[in-house]
Order: sequence, then structure tokens, then C-alpha cells
Amino acid sequence: MNSIRTRILHDLYYLPLCRRLIRRWAMRFEEGKVVTIPCGAARGRLWRVNHGFVSAYWLGVYELGVQRVLASILWPGAIFYDVGANAGFFSVCAAQSVGTQGTVFAFEPESRCVTVLLDLMSINGIANVRVVDSAVSDECGVGWLLNGRDRSTSRLSTGAVDQGPAVRTSVTTLDEFAGTHAAPDVVKMDIEGGEVKALQGASGLLHSAHPPTWLIEVHSKACRDAVERILLVAGYRMWCVAESRLVTRRGNHLLAVAQPNGSL
Repeated sequence: MNSIRTRILHDLYYLPLCRRLIRRWAMRFEEGKVVTIPCGAARGRLWRVNHGFVSAYWLGVYELGVQRVLASILWPGAIFYDVGANAGFFSVCAAQSVGTQGTVFAFEPESRCVTVLLDLMSINGIANVRVVDSAVSDECGVGWLLNGRDRSTSRLSTGAVDQGPAVRTSVTTLDEFAGTHAAPDVVKMDIEGGEVKALQGASGLLHSAHPPTWLIEVHSKACRDAVERILLVAGYRMWCVAESRLVTRRGNHLLAVAQPNGSL
């Protein structure tokens, strides 16, 4: 995963001009064509080309810093929650790391993403990923999922100020889910600004005897501040995940690890 070729392709992809050229080249591939991911933690896995998702998925260079962190904090037999799994790229990466003794729970409420995610597991013969077609927040029940500008930016409605097409979706909390399933060792979360409410619905996990490690994408300064406050109170230490020396714009992931006895 740390090969020179992978790092170069990653950095080129995230440079604006090169990214446009690579995307133009990627659009030449036939929709539905099955290709082999050439780089990164998912190297060697199959991917069905779908131009509704970023080409960085099937090139294997999507958020390389996050890939590296996940590879370092997961182990065979671990339980991994992929909250906001989208098309399943990180679920595939994690499935290999946790092995057949471990389990990946991929939370994704967007129906088109769920279809792609299930197909991805099928063509790769992956049996240790369980797809959970629910959104995650601070309360269980039913919510409204707002369509974003693309399939990676759908999010739960937060109130009357939200506008745009929306569909009903089931909503769970991580505490509720962990009460009836295996509790997570590691949680990756990318839910377009809903991270604070999701953490509020995971108070039991945060303050448990074996609190999970968190890898959270934050989408604004206000979100980052609120996430950090919750994690600090729960006794976590945090680091910002760097993508690369060349690409500095994508430093919006926080890695949070619980400290013994809540000490910092």
C-alpha cells in the first residue's frame, strides 16, 4: 500500500488539473465493467465501474491516509463499524484486515449505495461484511434522508431549514445497535455533518469498559469543535490524519484513541 507508485498516483489524483485528466480517462471505461483495484489497501479486489461514484475508489487511492490508519488499527478478529459506508470501499479494505474471524458492519441508508455495496461484496466473495441499511444518529426511529449533490453526500435532515428531495429511512443509534450485535473495536464515521448526533447516540460505547477507537471525518470547524469536546470528556486523545505532504487540503479526519482510566 505504501509503494511509490501508489503515493504518486494518489497525489496526482488530488491535484486539480491531473484530477480532471484522470477523471476524463476513467470515464472511458464502460459502465458496469469489472476491474481490479491496482493500488492501496484494497489492491487486488474487484470493483464494478460505476460513474456515479468517484474513480479514486477503483483506482485504490481514495483517502490514502485513512487507508493507512485503518490498516494500522485493525487486526484479525476485530469488529469494525463503517458508518456512512457509501459504495463500500473502506468496508472492503477493512474486511481484509479483520479476516474471517472479524466482522464489518457497513451502515448505509442510501438505497443506490446499498445496491452497489451488496454487489461489491458479491463479486469479491466477501462474507464478513454485514450491510445495515439504516442511518445513524442520536435517536432510533424514522428520519428523512436528503439527497446531496452526488451519491456520497446524502445526509439526514436536521430540521425545517433543510430543503431538497428526501426519502424516509430507518435510523438507529450506535448504542442501540451494539446492544444487540457485537460491539465495535473501531468505528469509522463519515456522515456529512451528522457526526455530533451520532456520537451523542454512542455515549454508552464512549464510556464503556472497552471504548472503541474512532476515525471521524468532520465537515466544518463547528463540527470538529463539538466532536472534540465529546471525545475529550470521554477521555480520548486525538490526532489529525494527514493525507500527504503534497496534498494538504484533506486534513479533515480525526483519529481518537481512548486513554487508560480516561487520562490524557
